[in-house]
Amino acid sequence: MRLKVTGATRRPLFRGVTFELDDDDGPTVLTVMGPSGCGKTTLVKCLAGLEPFDSGTIALDGKTMAEWGMANWRAHVLYVPQRPPLLRMTGLEFWKQVTQEFASQRARFAEHGDPIKVADTWDIGHHLWHRPLAQLSGGEAQRIMLAIGVALNPDVLLLDEPTSALDATSTQRVEDTLRTRSCIWITHSKEQAARVGTCALDLATCRIDEGPAALVDVEAPPSVTPN
Repeated sequence: MRLKVTGATRRPLFRGVTFELDDDDGPTVLTVMGPSGCGKTTLVKCLAGLEPFDSGTIALDGKTMAEWGMANWRAHVLYVPQRPPLLRMTGLEFWKQVTQEFASQRARFAEHGDPIKVADTWDIGHHLWHRPLAQLSGGEAQRIMLAIGVALNPDVLLLDEPTSALDATSTQRVEDTLRTRSCIWITHSKEQAARVGTCALDLATCRIDEGPAALVDVEAPPSVTPN
């Protein structure tokens, strides 16, 4: 897998974001940090094709988003939001719905198995998959959505503060699983970034940390006003 982003710009939040993720030598985890309002969530939504960049290019294995087609792109570059949707359907029903939408990618699902088994390692019992997501605690729903994301087996997971609703023990277990996947991971915790990241991007200050598996660069606007 090779994800290449060149000159990605979304004014007034950020401009000239350029990086490359390559998993030839193992999973790459790019952590994205910066104050509220600097565009972290907007960046990952743009990478998922949910919002547009003003300018710039993005390609996966040499093919643009348009060349992949939106459905295929989202199966390969998968966004998991910070707050799971408050759905009346159960986690199991949501999983079945997603697999139907990504039917052309079904062979990829088999490579990573059952999301229930993934979540079981995070203390999510089978019975919770049969409850409406809206009736679960924030941490339970967050882990179910993350387990679905892992089971879908994308090339890149786009994670928006994936452990924000979890306690320390659950956070460690989820981190241990997710760090084995190539991710773009938004976090406000420098400690977490140090634990899981192979490279780092700070949208607000332009501080760049380069890991062995990727080159990261960004040109920030003159000023960013937090919310």
